[in-house]
Amino acid sequence: MFLQRARRKLRELAYNFDVDGYVAPDLTILAEHISEGGFKQLSYQQEPNQVIWGVRNDGQLVGLTYQREQQVVAWHRHIFGGSAVCESVATIPTDDSEYQTWVINKRTINGSTKRYVEYIHQYKFDETDDTSFNFLVFTIILRWFTCHNYIWS
Repeated sequence: MFLQRARRKLRELAYNFDVDGYVAPDLTILAEHISEGGFKQLSYQQEPNQVIWGVRNDGQLVGLTYQREQQVVAWHRHIFGGSAVCESVATIPTDDSEYQTWVINKRTINGSTKRYVEYIHQYKFDETDDTSFNFLVFTIILRWFTCHNYIWS
């Protein structure tokens, strides 16, 4: 994966047997609005889901769920509450062989600006049938984006 020079297009470098060479398809082609203003930072989360996290220059956090073998290339945008501006993202491995994604959010509360180190809580998917999965969709959305705050002044 790499960003083009303008930092608006994320490309994947892959070998293509049809052309007997390397190609670099644009992963933002179907969601060009997601990279408005360009990216200032990227981070890769390998487990439990393969996600490329990006901080846009306007302070929004976006993600690309990426599983090439399943042909999954899905962009998503994450808006933190209040006046939060995402300044940085990092993904680190944990003891349970998964990865945890951390962000630094700048927030102004009662006229005071502080930076918070937060992590994104990953939802644990259980084996379910289609009926119960559909019932849980709303819960998944709410729980997956829960942030746990740590103050960093």
